[in-house]
Amino acid sequence: MQVVAFLAWGVSLAATLVLLPHGDRRIARALTVVGLVAGVIGALMCATFATETVGGVLPDGATKSRAGQLHDIGSAGIFFGLLLAALASVRLLTQRRYRLSVLALGLLLFAIPAVLIVDGYDAPGCGQRGFIVVGFLWQWRLIQTSRDN
Repeated sequence: MQVVAFLAWGVSLAATLVLLPHGDRRIARALTVVGLVAGVIGALMCATFATETVGGVLPDGATKSRAGQLHDIGSAGIFFGLLLAALASVRLLTQRRYRLSVLALGLLLFAIPAVLIVDGYDAPGCGQRGFIVVGFLWQWRLIQTSRDN
């Protein structure tokens, strides 16, 4: 199920590239493209390479294989790629509502682990799932705003 989800996300991120506006803001567009491409590659790596973690935690006595390491690198590619794309897209798409929604999602992204830590909520994988939700919400907002542009 996760493989299909990562493949679908990778394909949808690649499709999002088509919707990005062209114009005067070449650097912002290039950085947004680079971030989305990193997200696509990361999603494909996560789909291709299995992880040994359960909810983001390596079970006692287990050692991480090369596939698990590559899965983690893919996961980082998605995270940092989408973060770069989101930040650059604020220069690419100048609508106030879009910028405010990216700001709100950024605050949510940083609030999730903070709330989990403060509450002492030890549920492995919650932070990762929260990041995925924020990533999807940003992508949806990017698509919506690009389409209206």
